[in-house]
Amino acid sequence: MSIRDLPAAARALLERLTRSPLLRDAAATTMWNAVGKAVGFLIPVAIAAWYGVSAGTDAFFFSYGALVFLTVIFSVVAQAAIVPFVSEIRTGGRERTEPFVAEVFFSATLVVVVALAALLLVLKPLLPLVTNFQGEGLRLTYVLLLETAPLVVLVTWTSVVTGVMDAYKRFALPAVSPAFRGVVAIAFIFAFRGKLGLHAVPAGYVAGEAVRVVVLGWCALRMLPLRFAAADLKPRLSPRLRSFLRVAARQNLGHLALALNPVVDRIMASWLPAGAVSVLYYADRLYLIPMSLVLSGVLAVVRSHWSEDHYGPGGQQLGGRVALALRVGTVPTIAVAVALILLSQPLVRLAFARGEFPPDRVSAVAAAWRLYLVGLPPHVLGLLYVQAFLVLKDTRTTMLVSLLMGGLNVALNYALMWKLGVAGIALSSSLTSLFALLFLRWRFRAKGL
Repeated sequence: MSIRDLPAAARALLERLTRSPLLRDAAATTMWNAVGKAVGFLIPVAIAAWYGVSAGTDAFFFSYGALVFLTVIFSVVAQAAIVPFVSEIRTGGRERTEPFVAEVFFSATLVVVVALAALLLVLKPLLPLVTNFQGEGLRLTYVLLLETAPLVVLVTWTSVVTGVMDAYKRFALPAVSPAFRGVVAIAFIFAFRGKLGLHAVPAGYVAGEAVRVVVLGWCALRMLPLRFAAADLKPRLSPRLRSFLRVAARQNLGHLALALNPVVDRIMASWLPAGAVSVLYYADRLYLIPMSLVLSGVLAVVRSHWSEDHYGPGGQQLGGRVALALRVGTVPTIAVAVALILLSQPLVRLAFARGEFPPDRVSAVAAAWRLYLVGLPPHVLGLLYVQAFLVLKDTRTTMLVSLLMGGLNVALNYALMWKLGVAGIALSSSLTSLFALLFLRWRFRAKGL
């Protein structure tokens, strides 16, 4: 192809992309997801301005991170694993969707409540052993854990509803819904920070997620062709639910290992000088912005379309779809990572350098964020492979890679943090993401798809 042929080739590619329902849905969902997540990311900005960096914020971010790991396990699995099952029911046309949705809702709630209670019981004696918090800091950490705990159940409910709406290709409302939580949380923290102090933060998160659950649940009942009968709401263990639980259990174990990484990072950061946990948290929040603003919407759409294609009439192969997604996603992801690395210092200053935030911490946050961004391209591309394995219900592979990543992350943290500090922990995460991409690529090719 000569240089003169490039404009025509570009136009042909653009026309092909715009004709794709998947890409049209991905573009629209990405837009709504950007709105929702942008509001949500204002919460840590508000916390930085109103509370700064201190032993108290270290206690909250540790508590929040410990519960987020449990939330991620169940919420991500509930949202992702339910899609191929609902798509299979819908395309088959021989069963009603409502009984299965109710079964998943009740079983997910039971499992999450039991797991949450066990975590809170185990963490109390473990906190003085695994962290460097002392005295009042330990007491505050556990109180904040209890205050934030309802968030885990609420997010699980939200995720079940979101997964069902994704399966029916109703992407916009779930994508924008984090804005509801963000607005309510920020308003609550602002209104009660004087009266409640740091305790206004977990209360704000819980209040915001409760509003999100109510709005999403009400809208789902009105928008989807779901009509629940009294018999649908009786707890049962159907063969399809048992199959779902087997798939979800392997995925849960993988997510448990994966979600432990941020908790382990915070534990190991607590061994560094005071403020290290907060610096790591702020850098991690900034890292999640480009990924969450764009990728969260794309993954939901990809998972839904690939599931319908795979389980629908003809059972189309995933190999070509995965290859196209990787080609489309590689260059933009690298470009975003490079641009943010170059602009990291002024962006950190713009985001956090106000109010109680110490100006001398800007460079530390920027350095950690840059090393997180090195791992953005492999992380994004690896997640595309994960969606393919979820569609195939092959959660053994996702479980295995997550377990390997957990062990590698601990080893790299320990090797790098003593020389690079918080930035070493961020670099460890990036190297682990690169390993995961290579492993998933090898496993997918081994399937011959």
